Amino acid sequence: MNKTATTLMLLAALLASTSAAADTLLRLRMIRTSPEAGSGPVYEMDVNGSYSQDLDASWFITPQLLAELAVGTPQPLDLSLRDTALGRMHQIPLIGMLQYRYPAWRDVQGYVGVGFNYTVFTDRKLDGDLRLQRSSTGPVLQLGCDVLLHQAWTVNIDIKKTWIDSDLFDAQGFVTHLNIDPLMAGIGLGYHFR
Repeated sequence: MNKTATTLMLLAALLASTSAAADTLLRLRMIRTSPEAGSGPVYEMDVNGSYSQDLDASWFITPQLLAELAVGTPQPLDLSLRDTALGRMHQIPLIGMLQYRYPAWRDVQGYVGVGFNYTVFTDRKLDGDLRLQRSSTGPVLQLGCDVLLHQAWTVNIDIKKTWIDSDLFDAQGFVTHLNIDPLMAGIGLGYHFR
């Protein structure tokens, strides 16, 4: 595991260890990453989706307004051009959100959020001397809900639309721009530290 992945995992551990100190909602989710890929000037590039996990902590600023920080495990993504495999890379998103919560129905709390992502690409060297740039930043939109199970335990359903892109290079220089722009849908468990 490279230094970036190790740093992000340490950040996740820090989130978990500090959660008990404040009014915090900690969640662990299984995530399906479904890229909506596009490219240019080389067209017909595709990126296959994958499954991964993420850990997030949401701090209550007010009962309705939260600040969320989410970090994911490396998400493997397979790149191809006109059905020819170019190799596999991994993306590690770090996502910061401002979230508004509202009562949806009985024990269900809905939320919407807006924020940003900083995504690190690892295993960036692909077939034929192709490589991706190191990182990407972009906006994020969020929709989800927490369903109260028992006392502080919740089931969480979360959907994020993230804008992630990169430039692809070979030995001669720039080849094409790649938009990954995945929809990230997740389900998991949460615990509310009070």
